Amino acid sequence: TGDIQPIPFTARVEQELGPLVLQELPYDDRTLRVRNVRYGDVSPDGERIVFGTLNQLWVMDLPDGEPRPLIEGGEGHYQPIHSPDGSSIAFVSWHATDGGHVWRVPAAGGEPVQLTTHPAYYANPAWSPDGSRIVYVREDPAATRNRNTQNTGFVEWIPASGGEASPVVSAPSDNVFTFSPEGDRITFADDGTLVSVRLDGTDRREVATVPNAVEMVPSPDGRWLAFTLREEVYVAALPPSPETVELSERSGPGPFQRVTRDGGQDLRWTDGGETLTWVFANVLYRLELDDVFGPDAPEDDLDRMAEALPIALTVEKPRPSGTVAFTGGRAITMRGDEVIENATVVVTDNRIAAVGASGSVQVPQGARTIDVTGKTIIPGLIDAHAHIRGMPRDVLVDIAPEPLSTWPSG
Repeated sequence: TGDIQPIPFTARVEQELGPLVLQELPYDDRTLRVRNVRYGDVSPDGERIVFGTLNQLWVMDLPDGEPRPLIEGGEGHYQPIHSPDGSSIAFVSWHATDGGHVWRVPAAGGEPVQLTTHPAYYANPAWSPDGSRIVYVREDPAATRNRNTQNTGFVEWIPASGGEASPVVSAPSDNVFTFSPEGDRITFADDGTLVSVRLDGTDRREVATVPNAVEMVPSPDGRWLAFTLREEVYVAALPPSPETVELSERSGPGPFQRVTRDGGQDLRWTDGGETLTWVFANVLYRLELDDVFGPDAPEDDLDRMAEALPIALTVEKPRPSGTVAFTGGRAITMRGDEVIENATVVVTDNRIAAVGASGSVQVPQGARTIDVTGKTIIPGLIDAHAHIRGMPRDVLVDIAPEPLSTWPSG
């Protein structure tokens, strides 16, 4: 007949359980210790670092200064980078409804200047060697993205003082841009290939290939290539050649070295290409090329030879205030095996104030009441999560473009 009928059955299952593990962790709702920073860029004089975290930009005097905001009250700012003379910092902004722009601000702090005129999604600014131009990638701000999409944007450059943007060429948005030493060409990665084009997008050249590489950053003099592969940092010689230089994670046509064993990202060159920097967690690393390829260079553990500069940033956590009452749901109270089927849970100022059967718990006057009938409340668990990395390279959205993923309660 085509009717679907269930077939009753029983199954005997033997399941071994591991030992009960109870790990008590300290909880502090007053302060947050930042454990991950992005886009650490050392000033040309080596005296300070600018970086991004907590949706804003910070400056820290090296080696162990106290981080301070670059722009007071600034939010939605990302990807800072110093000008060649160290006097200015370029960065990009993003806002869910207003879009984003490219900006310039004095390195000592002050009022930022908006350089672009049309709102869009901007990313990855880089200065020309003479400081007269800034290159970046632009996308339509209305583009829908998810965390696994490889987006293509359009490379542009703009005068460092602002003005009309000059189009260059299309390129992957998730990228790092570098000017040639003469400032007449721009390099970027395109699917594991380091590409070089003129400022008008012509004369495309494939400089080097590294299959599956993410960041590909040539040194200012063009003699070396730093790249990341599976979150690790490598450095290889980039000999001048009319042919494309082929590299892998193991070798190249010249000196070649894997630098990290613990991971690294946000590659930068300083000291005219004599020093490589990268960020891992909340630590900035500096490694001189002599330590990589000099006569006394070891074959391994190079990252342990790097100068490690921890970034110690602690901020106050935002704390909610007021009272919320959740009514009608099932509450697992953690009092033995007690479960209350029709419970009221009162939360005041970020703390559970009362749990009990509905009718036995007094809801304070003026409290916000939320009916959670059919739901189960379990202390310590949040029954939802979201992948908010909607933009490439951690230009974070303040409104998630994807729906929340929820797990059904038991």
